[in-house]
Amino acid sequence: RITLGLCFLTNVVNQIGQGYLTSGEPLTRYLEELLREPFTDPLYRGFLQGVVLPNAALFAQLVVWGELVVGGLLVLGLATRLAAVGAVFLGLNYWLAVGIMSTPALQRSFLMIDLVVLLAVPGVVWGLDRLLLGRAPAWLIGRPERLPLERLHATAPLAWLGLSGFATQLNYLALLRMMIGFSWLVAGTTKLVFLNVLGDPRFITSTFQRYANQGRDALA
Repeated sequence: RITLGLCFLTNVVNQIGQGYLTSGEPLTRYLEELLREPFTDPLYRGFLQGVVLPNAALFAQLVVWGELVVGGLLVLGLATRLAAVGAVFLGLNYWLAVGIMSTPALQRSFLMIDLVVLLAVPGVVWGLDRLLLGRAPAWLIGRPERLPLERLHATAPLAWLGLSGFATQLNYLALLRMMIGFSWLVAGTTKLVFLNVLGDPRFITSTFQRYANQGRDALA
């Protein structure tokens, strides 16, 4: 949860540095580059072209403020499930923007992690949601069960950290493993079946070139 929140906040810092709060141009450049790829779903492509791009300045600010709120709540462990809903919403939009069958696994992996945080109750461990137990509804912080630490998955070596012993019936660590594995399987299948990377190296070389161009633009 904390790492996920810090990732959102790091992204906010980068976006502010790129000028997302003052102009829609950075978001426009990013989306136009995405739309040159063939993976974006036609329906979502129409939404990006017809709604987001004409209002890029507004959507750029919404993205920054949305990620700031979600990231801050996740780090604090406050209203964690509500924050996770926001994270899932943002992650789903980012995934649709790059395309359901796009090759980068980053967006899919983050969406899977968002879902695990939503299903778990991580806000009661090193989080302010622990203060809301018995006061807040279950949809906000979940229904945690208090268990001896030795019964919690992989916590014995971390007992000195003072973990709370709260968990869910769901083994969300296993779910996280399976979801991230699924994400990478989608990426690998796309590369092998649709892009034929074993027989045609142009995708790999063009990817490195795109990263190099992005780095040059960032330095400029």
